[in-house]
Order: sequence, then structure tokens, then C-alpha cells
Amino acid sequence: MTNEILPESPSRNKVLAAKLSIIAAVISIMALLSLHFLSPEFAPSWRMVSEYANGEFEWVLFVFFSFWGISSCCTDDFKVAGVTVSLTGNDGVVLEQGTAQPDPEDSDLWIYRAKTSNATVAGTKVTAVATDLPRNVTNAEKVA
Repeated sequence: MTNEILPESPSRNKVLAAKLSIIAAVISIMALLSLHFLSPEFAPSWRMVSEYANGEFEWVLFVFFSFWGISSCCTDDFKVAGVTVSLTGNDGVVLEQGTAQPDPEDSDLWIYRAKTSNATVAGTKVTAVATDLPRNVTNAEKVA
């Protein structure tokens, strides 16, 4: 039996990080676009973005890279650090417990391979607990 479970969390930290990431990305893109108009002597079709630092508006390039970095750092809040899974029988006894492993083909998926046979799993409650990098904990339950 393979249970693919990745519970979602309406954590306030994640909502704040998502909003900050989007705002920082928009500011970053606006700064880059403004450089194309402020320094037309640097043709963006064949010049590197860092060459804008040679012009009069290097501070705009600093804003671009700073907010791009802030946006990237804010997305770290969405990485799941670990998932633990427990299988509980109808009588409340824990049949099996273990740690899920990241799927090698899809980094957003965590897989737990139960050792319990399918014959004993019917009616079993599967509980997954996911922990992300800021240590927010999310629980999800499913009856097999």
C-alpha cells in the first residue's frame, strides 16, 4: 500500500510569506522594466542585466536584485521538511508508524510505503503530520 499524502496548511506565516514574495517579485520586475527605459543605451537584447550598473541608475539595479532575493527567500517557507505517517486500527491501536520519504521524481510529493498487508488495512485511519521549515505542523487524516 502506498499513501501519497501532503497536507495543506492555512498557516498565517505561509500566507504572509506568499504575499511578501509576490509583492517583492512585482517590485523587482518593475525595477528591471524601468531600467530599460531609464538607460536606453544598454540594449537588453544582447547586453547582460548587470551592465546597467555601469550607467547612471545603478541604484535601480540594486533594487531589482534586492527584491528579487527577498522574493526568493520568502518561497522557502513552502518547503516541507518532514512527514510522519501513522496507521491506526479501528480500535485505536497504532498498527504502524514511520517517516515518509520524498519522491525522487516529484519533489513536492512524499511517499510512505506501509509494511502492513492490504488485508489488515481496510478501515485503518492514516494520519500524516507535515512539518515545514519554520516548524509549522499540519495534520491530515484519511480512512483507507
